Amino acid sequence: MTSWKNGRNGAIAEKVGDVRFHNFKVADNKLAGIEFSLTDDHGDNTTRINNALIIGRTNNSEAALEWSEPYGIINPRTENFRVDGARFFNFDWN
Repeated sequence: MTSWKNGRNGAIAEKVGDVRFHNFKVADNKLAGIEFSLTDDHGDNTTRINNALIIGRTNNSEAALEWSEPYGIINPRTENFRVDGARFFNFDWN
């Protein structure tokens, strides 16, 4: 999935079990590149992000993004979550 310039997040998951975000590419989002809220109890580290490319700001950003302070990933409030191979670029402002 490729997602950019969303009003909030590039990708968001509320309450998930064995869900894996593979090769997601997100950029220019105001709150976060990827956000997970809750994971369910389906075993250790089954909810995960694999090989994500998360860009805070590109050369094509907008004024609203210039005033925000986005996160790369907002992790869930629960256990059993894993991030492998995520790459972060251009989070060097505010």
